[in-house]
Amino acid sequence: MYSNYLSFFCIFFLIFVPWKKGPESWKRISPKIFYIVLLLNYIFIPALNMLMSFVTWVDPNIDLHAQIAETYMVFYFFFCATRILEDFTTIKRTVLIDAREHISIMSTIGDYKDMNEEELKKEYD
Repeated sequence: MYSNYLSFFCIFFLIFVPWKKGPESWKRISPKIFYIVLLLNYIFIPALNMLMSFVTWVDPNIDLHAQIAETYMVFYFFFCATRILEDFTTIKRTVLIDAREHISIMSTIGDYKDMNEEELKKEYD
């Protein structure tokens, strides 16, 4: 249950906290925090859940056939495995493309910071 609460916090953070906007101090550290939250939500929490499921399966003191939770544990094990796979196939690619685009835009703006609005319009037209 705690991993679900932590995952909820991570997803809420990833969706609703902007990492591209805010004060300069936030913009400096927000990509690092964003990356840590991504790793936490898509690698560490699922891996920990998978490890705990595996330990429960091999523990001889627990009779899983007598419990209803056995099928849920198998389902959740594979769900966590797909989250890890999703991170390597979809999430990282999307985030890296977005980050590269943001960095290129910011570096372009930095090059033209001294220009006024009319000069910028000429440059982009």
